[in-house]
Amino acid sequence: MASRLGSGAEMGMADRQFGRRNRTGHAGLLARRDAGRQQNGASGSANATAVAVTTGVSAAIKKSTSKRRGQTAMLSPLNPIAVDDAETETVTIAPSILYVGTPVVLIVTRNTDGSANITPMSLAWALGRRVVIGLQGSGHGVANLLREGECTLNFASAELWDRVEAIAHTTGRDPVPAQKAAMGFVHAADKFSLGGFRPCASELVAPPRIGECPLQFEARLVAVHGEQSVAAGDQSMRILELDVVRVHAHRAVVVPGTNHVDTSRWNPLLYVFRHYFGYAGKLGKTFRAET
Repeated sequence: MASRLGSGAEMGMADRQFGRRNRTGHAGLLARRDAGRQQNGASGSANATAVAVTTGVSAAIKKSTSKRRGQTAMLSPLNPIAVDDAETETVTIAPSILYVGTPVVLIVTRNTDGSANITPMSLAWALGRRVVIGLQGSGHGVANLLREGECTLNFASAELWDRVEAIAHTTGRDPVPAQKAAMGFVHAADKFSLGGFRPCASELVAPPRIGECPLQFEARLVAVHGEQSVAAGDQSMRILELDVVRVHAHRAVVVPGTNHVDTSRWNPLLYVFRHYFGYAGKLGKTFRAET
């Protein structure tokens, strides 16, 4: 038994050696534990600091970008800002017209006697070689265009605004329809003379061009949308598609040697809520302006 378990002296020595190793090992474990705690503490402190900084910055950003008159709101497409913001506040209005700003076009059509009629308008836009225009169904110009199937589109420059206004209150219809008479319209047989415009012969269509307008389009009617009635009392609109067959431009507004308009020199007359504007600012207003 002694040989297998060892003598008491040997066991005592072994116990002392084991105790030293155990204490040494335990001390090492304690040291590693304390070091780990210090490391974890530093890491946790850093993480906490980072979270605090991130949270603070995020809150500051939200507060600075979302504050709306003492209110805070998350800005996102799903949570739009309140409408009481000074920069985005709106009011509901009911304007009598919606002419937000488009170029003035003088449409020339041919009357039944072969003379020319000018229709001032601003409801026109272009897509490719097509120009789409909108005119009141009872207008004299509509009747001419539906009958003849061709016209010229003359784009006025800003300096022509007073000449345009000189014919704005006139109509080629005689007698003047009651609705137009009530608005102050009068009959004019020769609008070219009244506005001080010079007629220039077209090349592919019968109606003449207006020489003073820097851009002049010859066009043919290709489609009509809406009822084609031209009754005197008809207040509905006609949408007409025109195919532009030739373009004339003043040499002064063309980039030399090209087919391009020099946009730095082309200053179109714009019609904005019945007021006339050019690139330089407001020029005047039409006789029907309410403000």
